[in-house]
Amino acid sequence: MRIARILLLLAAFAAWSPPVKAASCLLLCTCTVVTTPVSFSDYNPINGPAVLNNGNVAVTCRVFLGLNIGLLVSYEIAISAGQSGSVAQRKMFKGGDSLNYNLYTSNSYGTIWGTSAPNTVVDGYALALVNTTKNHTVFGRIPAGQNTVPVGDYSDTTVVVTVTY
Repeated sequence: MRIARILLLLAAFAAWSPPVKAASCLLLCTCTVVTTPVSFSDYNPINGPAVLNNGNVAVTCRVFLGLNIGLLVSYEIAISAGQSGSVAQRKMFKGGDSLNYNLYTSNSYGTIWGTSAPNTVVDGYALALVNTTKNHTVFGRIPAGQNTVPVGDYSDTTVVVTVTY
């Protein structure tokens, strides 16, 4: 029996851009991003099932001036392709060997989380005096049946989460 242990790291990056759909916080607030990596359990490429696990993207926004309470802040979360260069089929690597996986916006695994609409997550909320954090689950899946995968530790350490607000 061959088993591969997998770790996927998500790096966080917050970017400001002018508003597109709703009022933005412009220079009157700030948002930060903290990610929890998707760490897959052991994968059996011979006869094991798909392997699922979750990560998280936490977006926290705070207002600089009390006058902006109630201002609607909208943001978009994009996740890069990682080392594979394609969100259609992400890959984790161990040397020259690779293992297919992907990241999704929901536990139905129907929409791959990518870099442009409609494959991003758009959300928002009204600013308050205290920091407001919203959590967004990243659903990871390694498909079953990759029976040519050698044993080892696979990772994709170049996945970047970008939050534009």
